[in-house]
Formats: sequence, C-alpha cells, structure tokens
Amino acid sequence: MQKKPSIYDPGAALTNPETRTVFIADALATGHAAHIAASIGVAISAFGAAKMASLTGITVADLEQLFCIHGDPDLYRLMKVLRVLGVSLSVVQGAEQT
Repeated sequence: MQKKPSIYDPGAALTNPETRTVFIADALATGHAAHIAASIGVAISAFGAAKMASLTGITVADLEQLFCIHGDPDLYRLMKVLRVLGVSLSVVQGAEQT
C-alpha cells in the first residue's frame, strides 16, 4: 500500500528569529525580488499574519498583497515587518557589475 505524500510546509520550521533569518537570507541571496517578497510572506504566515498586522499597523490584506510573488513592498513597511520577525538587513560588498 502506497503512502499518500505529505505536503511540505516551509513555514513550519520558521519558529524563531534564527530560522527566519536563515530563510530570508537564502531568499536574498537569489537576488530575485519576487522570491524575496514571497519568502518574507511565508515567514509572516508562520509568525501569524494577524499578529504581524497588530504589531506593525499593516493590515492582513496589505501584508498578503505586499509579500507575495507579485508583491512590491516599500522600504518602510519591509523594515517594520523584518523588525517584528527579528531579522535585520545588512550590506556586504558584492561583485561590481560593468
């Protein structure tokens, strides 16, 4: 008898700032804006969208719209969300493009 495959939930492991930091850092390393926004959306879902909305003043609907594959969050709201998730951004020197 075959086992029914389970559905993988990437957000299930995002239970603390350390795991959220690694998850979002991996997304940032791709350099792909849509992937980054969607990954932050996964972290928001794992954290709790209603709780995030309460702590940031950003509605759940706006969070869902901004942090999805087609999202384009502004820097102000991005920083508010990351702060609540316990994640911060930093800058490192990259390869210069010519």
